[in-house]
Amino acid sequence: FFELERFRRASDKLRECKEIIDKNHSATKSKDILEIKIDVLRLLGRSQYELGNFDASEDYLDEAVQVLDIDNKNSKKLFEFEDFLNLSAKINMDLSQTLLEFNDFDLALKKACSAIGHLNGEEAKLAKIVRGKIKMSMEDFSGAIKFFLDVFECI
Repeated sequence: FFELERFRRASDKLRECKEIIDKNHSATKSKDILEIKIDVLRLLGRSQYELGNFDASEDYLDEAVQVLDIDNKNSKKLFEFEDFLNLSAKINMDLSQTLLEFNDFDLALKKACSAIGHLNGEEAKLAKIVRGKIKMSMEDFSGAIKFFLDVFECI
């Protein structure tokens, strides 16, 4: 549903998945379940963003960060360091777009900049574009131009 841009339907199904995971795997030690939970939360955040429900988007993305942080603090870390950084960067990228809608420019810029170094390809380009949009919203047009030019250097 998400890929078909049916975000309301996607959100409904993703909430069902989250309920199942929370009910049956609340204190999981399985990397697969944690990965699925983080993906579900991230997609819920993105679908709520697309629907214009920015508060809900931020809540789901913050929950995804918390789940990832719990694993990072766990003595038996389930995610490899690179996987952790990549997942964290993707969530931060989604959060930066949501925070931009709240006009929380400084935090949005911080999240976008922290994500850029850990993303590759199209995801890195998108992060740089978002970083430029944030600078435009801050009315720092020379900074925005600099960041947008950085995107073209990657092509």
